[in-house]
Amino acid sequence: MNPRATSEMRSLTGIRGLAACWVMSGHYFCHPPSNTTVCVFVGHSYVAVDLFLILSGFVLAATYEARFDGKPFAADRVATFLRQRVARIYPLYAVVTLVSGLMAFKGIHLWGDPQVSTGMLLANLLMVQSWGLSSASVVAAGWSVSTEWAANLLFPLFIATLAWRIRHSALVAGIAFLALARIAFIDGNAGAGASAFGALNWYLFPLSLVRCLSEFALGVFCWQLRAQAEWVACLGRTPVLLALLLGAAVLTLATSLDIVLVLLGCCIIIGFSFERSWLAGLCGSAVPRWLGTISFSIYLLHMPFLPLRAALRDVSWSGVPLPDDVANWILMATVIAASALSFHFLERPAQARLRGSSRRRGPRPCDSPSESNLTQTEISPGTTL
Repeated sequence: MNPRATSEMRSLTGIRGLAACWVMSGHYFCHPPSNTTVCVFVGHSYVAVDLFLILSGFVLAATYEARFDGKPFAADRVATFLRQRVARIYPLYAVVTLVSGLMAFKGIHLWGDPQVSTGMLLANLLMVQSWGLSSASVVAAGWSVSTEWAANLLFPLFIATLAWRIRHSALVAGIAFLALARIAFIDGNAGAGASAFGALNWYLFPLSLVRCLSEFALGVFCWQLRAQAEWVACLGRTPVLLALLLGAAVLTLATSLDIVLVLLGCCIIIGFSFERSWLAGLCGSAVPRWLGTISFSIYLLHMPFLPLRAALRDVSWSGVPLPDDVANWILMATVIAASALSFHFLERPAQARLRGSSRRRGPRPCDSPSESNLTQTEISPGTTL
Protein backbone atom coordinates (compact mmCIF):
# COMPACT_ATOMS: atom_id res chain seq x y z
CA MET A 1 0.00 0.00 0.00
CA ASN A 2 1.37 3.40 -0.99
CA PRO A 3 1.31 5.45 2.25
CA ARG A 4 0.61 8.64 0.30
CA ALA A 5 -2.31 7.20 -1.60
CA THR A 6 -5.44 9.05 -0.56
CA SER A 7 -8.54 7.12 0.35
CA GLU A 8 -12.10 8.06 1.11
CA MET A 9 -11.53 8.04 4.87
CA ARG A 10 -15.23 7.73 5.56
CA SER A 11 -14.71 7.37 9.29
CA LEU A 12 -13.32 10.90 9.51
CA THR A 13 -16.56 12.26 8.11
CA GLY A 14 -18.43 10.21 10.73
CA ILE A 15 -16.20 11.53 13.50
CA ARG A 16 -16.97 15.06 12.38
CA GLY A 17 -20.72 14.37 12.55
CA LEU A 18 -20.55 12.79 16.01
CA ALA A 19 -18.36 15.64 17.27
CA ALA A 20 -20.82 18.24 15.96
CA CYS A 21 -23.63 16.52 17.87
CA TRP A 22 -21.41 16.44 20.97
CA VAL A 23 -20.95 20.21 20.72
CA MET A 24 -24.69 20.70 20.33
CA SER A 25 -25.54 18.44 23.29
CA GLY A 26 -23.04 20.29 25.47
CA HIS A 27 -24.79 23.57 24.78
CA TYR A 28 -28.30 22.22 25.17
CA PHE A 29 -27.98 19.86 28.14
CA CYS A 30 -25.31 21.68 30.16
CA HIS A 31 -25.93 25.34 29.69
CA PRO A 32 -25.13 26.84 32.06
CA PRO A 33 -22.51 24.23 33.09
CA SER A 34 -22.66 22.39 36.40
CA ASN A 35 -20.23 20.17 38.30
CA THR A 36 -22.08 16.88 37.84
CA THR A 37 -20.06 14.10 36.19
CA VAL A 38 -22.41 13.85 33.21
CA CYS A 39 -22.42 17.59 32.68
CA VAL A 40 -18.63 17.82 32.92
CA PHE A 41 -18.33 15.12 30.24
CA VAL A 42 -21.02 16.53 27.95
CA GLY A 43 -20.06 20.13 28.64
CA HIS A 44 -16.44 19.39 27.76
CA SER A 45 -17.62 19.30 24.16
CA TYR A 46 -15.65 22.44 23.35
CA VAL A 47 -12.66 20.11 22.75
CA ALA A 48 -14.57 18.92 19.67
CA VAL A 49 -13.61 22.32 18.24
CA ASP A 50 -9.96 21.38 18.73
CA LEU A 51 -10.64 18.03 17.07
CA PHE A 52 -12.24 19.85 14.12
CA LEU A 53 -9.21 22.11 13.75
CA ILE A 54 -6.73 19.23 13.74
CA LEU A 55 -8.97 17.26 11.39
CA SER A 56 -9.23 20.25 9.06
CA GLY A 57 -5.45 20.52 8.72
CA PHE A 58 -5.15 16.75 8.25
CA VAL A 59 -7.80 16.41 5.57
CA LEU A 60 -6.88 19.55 3.64
CA ALA A 61 -3.25 18.38 3.55
CA ALA A 62 -4.36 14.94 2.36
CA THR A 63 -6.68 16.45 -0.25
CA TYR A 64 -4.48 19.18 -1.69
CA GLU A 65 -0.88 18.00 -1.31
CA ALA A 66 -0.80 16.25 -4.69
CA ARG A 67 -2.79 19.00 -6.38
CA PHE A 68 -0.22 21.62 -5.46
CA ASP A 69 2.32 19.31 -7.17
CA GLY A 70 5.31 20.65 -5.27
CA LYS A 71 4.42 24.25 -6.11
CA PRO A 72 2.77 25.58 -2.94
CA PHE A 73 3.07 29.23 -3.94
CA ALA A 74 1.93 28.93 -7.56
CA ALA A 75 -0.73 31.60 -8.06
CA ASP A 76 -3.11 29.39 -10.04
CA ARG A 77 -3.02 26.60 -7.46
CA VAL A 78 -3.47 28.96 -4.52
CA ALA A 79 -6.37 30.72 -6.27
CA THR A 80 -8.06 27.39 -7.00
CA PHE A 81 -7.64 26.26 -3.41
CA LEU A 82 -9.10 29.48 -2.00
CA ARG A 83 -12.06 29.36 -4.40
CA GLN A 84 -12.77 25.83 -3.24
CA ARG A 85 -12.64 26.90 0.41
CA VAL A 86 -14.90 29.91 -0.16
CA ALA A 87 -17.38 27.64 -1.93
CA ARG A 88 -17.26 25.23 1.00
CA ILE A 89 -17.69 27.56 3.94
CA TYR A 90 -18.97 30.95 2.82
CA PRO A 91 -22.53 30.58 1.45
CA LEU A 92 -24.15 29.24 4.62
CA TYR A 93 -21.92 31.31 6.88
CA ALA A 94 -22.77 34.53 5.02
CA VAL A 95 -26.52 33.86 5.10
CA VAL A 96 -26.58 33.01 8.83
CA THR A 97 -24.36 35.97 9.71
CA LEU A 98 -26.34 38.45 7.62
CA VAL A 99 -29.72 37.27 8.91
CA SER A 100 -28.49 37.31 12.53
CA GLY A 101 -26.99 40.77 12.09
CA LEU A 102 -30.12 42.23 10.53
CA MET A 103 -32.27 40.70 13.27
CA ALA A 104 -29.96 42.19 15.89
CA PHE A 105 -30.43 45.63 14.32
CA LYS A 106 -34.17 45.09 14.81
CA GLY A 107 -33.67 44.18 18.47
CA ILE A 108 -34.04 40.40 17.98
CA HIS A 109 -30.86 38.78 19.29
CA LEU A 110 -29.99 35.23 18.36
CA TRP A 111 -27.09 33.56 20.15
CA GLY A 112 -24.03 35.76 19.64
CA ASP A 113 -22.86 39.24 20.57
CA PRO A 114 -25.96 41.41 21.16
CA GLN A 115 -24.09 44.66 20.44
CA VAL A 116 -23.92 44.41 16.66
CA SER A 117 -22.64 47.43 14.74
CA THR A 118 -22.32 47.96 11.01
CA GLY A 119 -18.53 47.66 11.26
CA MET A 120 -18.79 44.43 13.23
CA LEU A 121 -21.21 42.96 10.71
CA LEU A 122 -18.89 43.90 7.84
CA ALA A 123 -15.87 42.35 9.60
CA ASN A 124 -17.89 39.19 10.19
CA LEU A 125 -19.01 39.00 6.56
CA LEU A 126 -15.36 39.31 5.50
CA MET A 127 -14.46 36.58 8.04
CA VAL A 128 -11.78 38.73 9.67
CA GLN A 129 -13.39 39.46 13.06
CA SER A 130 -11.10 37.04 14.93
CA TRP A 131 -7.98 38.73 13.59
CA GLY A 132 -8.24 41.57 16.09
CA LEU A 133 -10.38 43.67 13.74
CA SER A 134 -13.68 43.40 15.63
CA SER A 135 -14.78 42.80 19.19
CA ALA A 136 -16.79 39.62 18.65
CA SER A 137 -18.75 37.44 16.25
CA VAL A 138 -22.31 38.13 15.20
CA VAL A 139 -22.97 34.37 15.23
CA ALA A 140 -21.52 32.23 18.00
CA ALA A 141 -19.69 29.91 15.61
CA GLY A 142 -18.25 32.77 13.59
CA TRP A 143 -15.01 33.06 15.52
CA SER A 144 -13.90 29.62 14.38
CA VAL A 145 -14.79 30.27 10.74
CA SER A 146 -12.71 33.45 10.90
CA THR A 147 -9.68 31.72 12.43
CA GLU A 148 -9.81 28.89 9.92
CA TRP A 149 -10.03 31.37 7.08
CA ALA A 150 -6.72 32.76 8.35
CA ALA A 151 -5.32 29.20 8.30
CA ASN A 152 -6.62 28.76 4.74
CA LEU A 153 -4.86 31.93 3.59
CA LEU A 154 -1.65 30.59 5.13
CA PHE A 155 -2.19 27.11 3.71
CA PRO A 156 0.60 27.40 1.08
CA LEU A 157 3.07 27.73 3.97
CA PHE A 158 1.63 24.61 5.59
CA ILE A 159 1.73 22.70 2.29
CA ALA A 160 5.39 23.71 1.86
CA THR A 161 6.32 21.91 5.08
CA LEU A 162 5.14 18.60 3.59
CA ALA A 163 8.17 18.66 1.30
CA TRP A 164 10.55 18.93 4.25
CA ARG A 165 12.25 16.11 6.03
CA ILE A 166 9.96 14.82 8.73
CA ARG A 167 12.31 15.87 11.52
CA HIS A 168 12.14 19.46 10.31
CA SER A 169 8.36 19.33 10.14
CA ALA A 170 8.35 17.81 13.63
CA LEU A 171 10.18 20.90 14.87
CA VAL A 172 7.41 23.13 13.49
CA ALA A 173 4.76 20.85 15.01
CA GLY A 174 6.61 20.96 18.32
CA ILE A 175 6.58 24.76 18.31
CA ALA A 176 2.86 24.69 17.54
CA PHE A 177 2.25 22.28 20.41
CA LEU A 178 4.26 24.43 22.84
CA ALA A 179 2.23 27.49 21.83
CA LEU A 180 -0.95 25.52 22.44
CA ALA A 181 0.34 24.28 25.79
CA ARG A 182 1.19 27.84 26.78
CA ILE A 183 -2.33 29.14 26.21
CA ALA A 184 -3.79 26.06 27.92
CA PHE A 185 -2.19 27.16 31.18
CA ILE A 186 -3.10 30.85 31.05
CA ASP A 187 -5.34 31.92 33.90
CA GLY A 188 -8.82 32.37 32.44
CA ASN A 189 -9.56 35.01 35.05
CA ALA A 190 -6.95 37.19 33.38
CA GLY A 191 -9.32 37.81 30.47
CA ALA A 192 -8.24 37.32 26.86
CA GLY A 193 -11.45 35.60 25.94
CA ALA A 194 -11.76 32.39 27.94
CA SER A 195 -14.96 31.24 29.50
CA ALA A 196 -14.96 29.98 33.05
CA PHE A 197 -14.95 26.41 31.78
CA GLY A 198 -12.01 24.79 30.06
CA ALA A 199 -8.28 25.22 29.64
CA LEU A 200 -8.41 25.52 25.84
CA ASN A 201 -11.76 27.24 25.57
CA TRP A 202 -10.35 30.44 24.09
CA TYR A 203 -12.50 32.13 21.47
CA LEU A 204 -11.41 35.78 21.34
CA PHE A 205 -8.37 37.33 19.66
CA PRO A 206 -5.43 36.77 20.00
CA LEU A 207 -5.56 33.38 21.72
CA SER A 208 -8.30 32.01 19.50
CA LEU A 209 -6.04 32.60 16.51
CA VAL A 210 -3.10 30.91 18.24
CA ARG A 211 -5.37 27.99 19.11
CA CYS A 212 -6.53 27.54 15.51
CA LEU A 213 -3.21 27.96 13.72
CA SER A 214 -1.40 25.68 16.18
CA GLU A 215 -3.93 22.88 15.85
CA PHE A 216 -4.18 23.29 12.08
CA ALA A 217 -0.39 22.92 11.90
CA LEU A 218 -0.59 19.79 14.05
CA GLY A 219 -3.19 18.36 11.66
CA VAL A 220 -0.95 18.98 8.64
CA PHE A 221 1.94 17.30 10.44
CA CYS A 222 -0.27 14.33 11.34
CA TRP A 223 -0.91 13.77 7.63
CA GLN A 224 2.83 13.88 6.90
CA LEU A 225 3.51 11.50 9.77
CA ARG A 226 0.87 9.09 8.49
CA ALA A 227 2.30 9.25 4.97
CA GLN A 228 5.98 8.86 5.85
CA ALA A 229 6.24 6.89 9.10
CA GLU A 230 5.24 3.25 8.69
CA TRP A 231 5.03 2.65 12.44
CA VAL A 232 1.96 4.87 12.83
CA ALA A 233 -0.11 2.20 11.07
CA CYS A 234 -0.35 0.49 14.48
CA LEU A 235 -2.66 3.34 15.56
CA GLY A 236 -5.30 1.91 13.26
CA ARG A 237 -5.55 -1.38 15.13
CA THR A 238 -8.65 -1.97 17.20
CA PRO A 239 -6.94 -2.47 20.62
CA VAL A 240 -4.93 0.73 20.16
CA LEU A 241 -7.95 2.74 19.04
CA LEU A 242 -9.98 1.42 21.97
CA ALA A 243 -7.23 2.45 24.38
CA LEU A 244 -7.01 5.91 22.82
CA LEU A 245 -10.77 6.42 22.96
CA LEU A 246 -10.98 5.19 26.55
CA GLY A 247 -8.13 7.49 27.58
CA ALA A 248 -9.82 10.44 25.86
CA ALA A 249 -13.14 9.64 27.59
CA VAL A 250 -11.45 9.62 30.99
CA LEU A 251 -9.62 12.87 30.29
CA THR A 252 -12.84 14.67 29.41
CA LEU A 253 -13.59 14.58 33.15
CA ALA A 254 -10.57 16.82 33.80
CA THR A 255 -10.68 20.07 31.86
CA SER A 256 -7.17 21.00 33.01
CA LEU A 257 -5.73 18.20 30.83
CA ASP A 258 -6.99 19.53 27.50
CA ILE A 259 -3.49 19.61 26.05
CA VAL A 260 -3.20 15.84 26.54
CA LEU A 261 -6.55 15.43 24.82
CA VAL A 262 -5.10 17.26 21.82
CA LEU A 263 -2.33 14.66 21.54
CA LEU A 264 -4.84 11.82 21.85
CA GLY A 265 -7.01 13.51 19.23
CA CYS A 266 -4.06 13.57 16.81
CA CYS A 267 -3.47 9.84 17.36
CA ILE A 268 -7.19 9.04 17.01
CA ILE A 269 -7.47 10.89 13.70
CA ILE A 270 -4.41 9.10 12.29
CA GLY A 271 -5.69 5.75 13.54
CA PHE A 272 -9.17 6.09 12.09
CA SER A 273 -7.80 7.32 8.75
CA PHE A 274 -6.38 3.84 8.03
CA GLU A 275 -9.94 2.42 7.99
CA ARG A 276 -8.72 -0.94 9.36
CA SER A 277 -10.77 -1.35 12.53
CA TRP A 278 -14.42 -2.18 13.03
CA LEU A 279 -14.50 1.10 14.98
CA ALA A 280 -13.61 2.93 11.78
CA GLY A 281 -16.33 1.00 10.00
CA LEU A 282 -18.82 2.03 12.68
CA CYS A 283 -17.88 5.71 12.40
CA GLY A 284 -18.00 5.43 8.62
CA SER A 285 -21.48 3.93 8.58
CA ALA A 286 -24.47 5.69 7.07
CA VAL A 287 -25.81 7.71 10.02
CA PRO A 288 -22.51 9.17 11.31
CA ARG A 289 -21.45 9.98 7.75
CA TRP A 290 -24.77 11.71 7.07
CA LEU A 291 -24.36 13.75 10.24
CA GLY A 292 -20.83 14.57 9.12
CA THR A 293 -22.11 15.77 5.76
CA ILE A 294 -24.48 18.26 7.41
CA SER A 295 -22.24 19.02 10.40
CA PHE A 296 -21.30 22.52 9.21
CA SER A 297 -24.98 23.43 9.26
CA ILE A 298 -25.41 21.78 12.66
CA TYR A 299 -22.72 23.79 14.36
CA LEU A 300 -23.61 27.07 12.68
CA LEU A 301 -27.34 26.78 13.36
CA HIS A 302 -27.61 25.10 16.75
CA MET A 303 -26.84 28.18 18.85
CA PRO A 304 -29.30 30.49 17.02
CA PHE A 305 -31.93 27.82 17.73
CA LEU A 306 -31.18 27.84 21.47
CA PRO A 307 -33.77 30.55 22.34
CA LEU A 308 -36.47 28.11 21.22
CA ARG A 309 -35.70 25.99 24.27
CA ALA A 310 -37.53 28.48 26.50
CA ALA A 311 -40.64 28.16 24.32
CA LEU A 312 -40.47 24.36 24.49
CA ARG A 313 -40.23 24.49 28.27
CA ASP A 314 -43.51 26.40 28.37
CA VAL A 315 -45.28 23.56 26.58
CA SER A 316 -47.42 21.37 28.83
CA TRP A 317 -49.92 18.54 28.53
CA SER A 318 -52.74 18.40 31.05
CA GLY A 319 -50.85 20.88 33.20
CA VAL A 320 -47.63 18.83 33.22
CA PRO A 321 -44.71 20.86 31.84
CA LEU A 322 -42.40 19.34 29.26
CA PRO A 323 -39.28 17.98 31.02
CA ASP A 324 -36.09 19.89 30.22
CA ASP A 325 -34.34 16.83 28.78
CA VAL A 326 -37.27 16.11 26.48
CA ALA A 327 -37.26 19.73 25.32
CA ASN A 328 -33.54 19.49 24.60
CA TRP A 329 -33.93 16.30 22.56
CA ILE A 330 -36.75 17.86 20.56
CA LEU A 331 -34.59 20.91 19.94
CA MET A 332 -31.65 18.76 18.80
CA ALA A 333 -33.90 16.87 16.39
CA THR A 334 -35.22 20.18 15.07
CA VAL A 335 -31.70 21.49 14.47
CA ILE A 336 -30.67 18.29 12.67
CA ALA A 337 -33.75 18.53 10.44
CA ALA A 338 -33.10 22.22 9.74
CA SER A 339 -29.45 21.42 9.02
CA ALA A 340 -30.41 18.75 6.50
CA LEU A 341 -32.66 21.24 4.73
CA SER A 342 -29.95 23.89 4.87
CA PHE A 343 -27.40 21.52 3.36
CA HIS A 344 -29.61 20.31 0.54
CA PHE A 345 -31.20 23.65 -0.39
CA LEU A 346 -28.43 26.14 0.42
CA GLU A 347 -24.98 24.66 1.02
CA ARG A 348 -24.86 22.08 -1.76
CA PRO A 349 -26.45 24.22 -4.53
CA ALA A 350 -24.26 27.21 -3.65
CA GLN A 351 -21.12 25.07 -3.60
CA ALA A 352 -21.99 23.56 -6.96
CA ARG A 353 -22.63 26.98 -8.47
CA LEU A 354 -19.42 28.51 -7.11
CA ARG A 355 -17.29 25.53 -8.07
CA GLY A 356 -18.94 25.43 -11.47
CA SER A 357 -18.14 29.08 -12.09
CA SER A 358 -14.49 28.43 -11.24
CA ARG A 359 -14.39 25.60 -13.79
CA ARG A 360 -15.83 27.89 -16.47
CA ARG A 361 -12.89 30.24 -15.98
CA GLY A 362 -10.56 27.55 -17.26
CA PRO A 363 -9.02 24.18 -16.40
CA ARG A 364 -8.11 23.54 -12.77
CA PRO A 365 -4.44 22.52 -12.76
CA CYS A 366 -4.58 20.84 -9.38
CA ASP A 367 -7.65 18.65 -9.82
CA SER A 368 -7.31 15.00 -8.94
CA PRO A 369 -9.64 11.99 -9.03
CA SER A 370 -9.69 11.89 -5.24
CA GLU A 371 -11.50 15.24 -4.97
CA SER A 372 -15.00 13.77 -5.02
CA ASN A 373 -14.11 11.51 -2.11
CA LEU A 374 -12.22 13.86 0.13
CA THR A 375 -13.99 17.19 -0.22
CA GLN A 376 -16.91 15.83 1.79
CA THR A 377 -14.49 15.54 4.70
CA GLU A 378 -13.20 19.09 4.40
CA ILE A 379 -14.39 20.92 7.46
CA SER A 380 -14.48 24.12 9.31
CA PRO A 381 -13.92 24.08 13.01
CA GLY A 382 -16.42 24.18 15.82
CA THR A 383 -18.37 26.73 17.74
CA THR A 384 -18.14 29.13 20.64
CA LEU A 385 -18.81 27.69 24.06
